Formats: sequence, C-alpha cells, structure tokens
Amino acid sequence: MIRYSTCGPPRAEQSENISAAAANLMVFRTCGLSKEEIADLFQDLLTRDRRLSFCLDSHPLGVDIQIRLSSPQVAIEPELLSRLSDEVRLRLGAYLYGEGSESMEEVVGKLLRQNHHTLATAESCTGGLIASRITDVPGSSEYFLQGVITYSNQAKKDLLGVREETLRQLGAVSGPVVQQMCIGLKRISAADLVLAVSGIAGPGGGSVEKPVGLVFIGLYDGQDFRLKEYRFQGCRKEIKLQASQMALDLVRRYYL
Repeated sequence: MIRYSTCGPPRAEQSENISAAAANLMVFRTCGLSKEEIADLFQDLLTRDRRLSFCLDSHPLGVDIQIRLSSPQVAIEPELLSRLSDEVRLRLGAYLYGEGSESMEEVVGKLLRQNHHTLATAESCTGGLIASRITDVPGSSEYFLQGVITYSNQAKKDLLGVREETLRQLGAVSGPVVQQMCIGLKRISAADLVLAVSGIAGPGGGSVEKPVGLVFIGLYDGQDFRLKEYRFQGCRKEIKLQASQMALDLVRRYYL
C-alpha cells in the first residue's frame, strides 16, 4: 500500500524557499488545512499504488504534500503521475497555492503583476514581516508601493486615522480597527489593494476574550472589504509567520 508519513516535527522557523529533495516526484504547497485534514482528504489514495509514498511536511506556513517513489529502484508511468497530479489539484482546490518550491509571496507577486495591480500594507503584530516577504521577491517594486508599521495605538491614529473611540471601546485587535486601518491606508496610498493586520503575537497580552494568537486581517480595494479572524497557535515567531502567510493568502484568494 502507499505509505503515509510525516516529515518530522513542525519547525519553529520555516523559510518559504523549500526545495524538493531529489526523491520527490511532486510537491504541492497548501495553506489553510491541517495535516490531519489533508490526510483524511487523501486517505483513499494511500492504497492505490505501492510504488508511491505520501509525506506531509507541516510547518508554520502550511503543509507541503510530497509524493515520492517508495524505492529508488521502482519506475512509474508519466501518465499515472499526470493523473495523480490532476486529482491532487482538484481535491485541494483553493487550498493549493503553489507547486515545487514556489512561495506564497511569489504567487501573490505574479497575480498582482498579471492583473496590473499594486499593493500596500499596514502592519501591527507582524511588524513589517509581510512587507519584508513581498520585497524578498525580485521585481516586487513593480507592484508593491509601500508598507507602514503602526504598532502602537497612537501610530494607528496618527498615520491611518483610526478613531480613538473605536480603540477605546473595542481595542486595537478587532475587526473594526483593521477596517479603519485599511480605509486610512487607501486614503494615503495609490495602491489598488491595501492589506492590514492586527493581533496578539504573545507570549503576553492575551485574555480570555482575546487570547494570544488572535489575529484580524483585512483587505480593501476601495469598494469591497474582506475581513478574516484567526486563532493561531505556537510561539511568537510562529504566530507572526502564520499571520503573514494568511494575509498573503487573502490577497491570493482575491483573484480566485
């Protein structure tokens, strides 16, 4: 039967530049599904061909599905691999964001470039990580206009026009504040899309109502506003990585 395994424990720090090992026939990169959910999704594939093995590599940026030959001595028909690839893509749907070593920031950059759109970011808990990842891609100046780090409440008010009343009543980590961050950024930026994030990266600062890992992410195009709320798990760096990944994924899904 096809072997299913994990690829070691989750990593506290994970670069998006993960290169597939020579033994890997295919690598599918996912975001938004747990390792257990993916295992359930592909359970029936595990018995189809004993020459293949599935390995799930879980890390703060998502789960990579690695399909390998069970032994270097076996061979596999290209047609079978093609059909298998199509089926994996179909089952994953929008949760599949890349293949091979393709990173989320590269995927988002291609989409922005293809649609002749520009992007700006306003970050609180991620502290500039989203902008850093975007600008890690060569040529990102074609579509990334600016990024502001509004870490304090005062910065949110001064730079983005977030209302004092909203901050006082709801706190900085809330959907309405992220919406106002987006609106304020759109007002001062010429970008087609603006992305904002506010959350609690920990280890302190959480409460019963707003635990560590709570993050709000918003995307605004001048007309429609999209808001996502997440409850991430892990250490401070892992929460920031997850928040940056899901923020970029929100931009990606804008084009689906």
